[in-house]
Amino acid sequence: MTQRTFRILLIAGWIGTIFLVIAHFATLKYFPVELRNSYDVYIHAPQNSIKPIRLILDLLYLGFSFIISVGLFFFKKWARSLFLPSIVLGLLLAAVGRIVVDVAWVNSLKSVLSIISGIMLAAAYYSRLSSVFESKANV
Repeated sequence: MTQRTFRILLIAGWIGTIFLVIAHFATLKYFPVELRNSYDVYIHAPQNSIKPIRLILDLLYLGFSFIISVGLFFFKKWARSLFLPSIVLGLLLAAVGRIVVDVAWVNSLKSVLSIISGIMLAAAYYSRLSSVFESKANV
């Protein structure tokens, strides 16, 4: 994998993530009425409200991920070192979050973005590109 391809994948991930968030909220109105009503009841139930600490953690994770992705764009060694822990942290945060309902093609986009992250992780550690992260000029 070349540096250019890695950056293209990274930018595709950024664009895909933005598109994913927009698509998630844009498609909620197309759910069947019964599902929409049930989901609204679930979201607005007191026990399912977003706690302030969770909101803070999610915002910190978003900022953390953005900083790491910028570091990856410039092939910084610290960004590569933090990339895998950020993926694991994101999975842990998702596992303890509220239920999210999406249409099938939004879930497909989530899968594509996960695949892109996996390709980038593998490239950062196990391809010729890993030497770019190791060079002293990028410390």
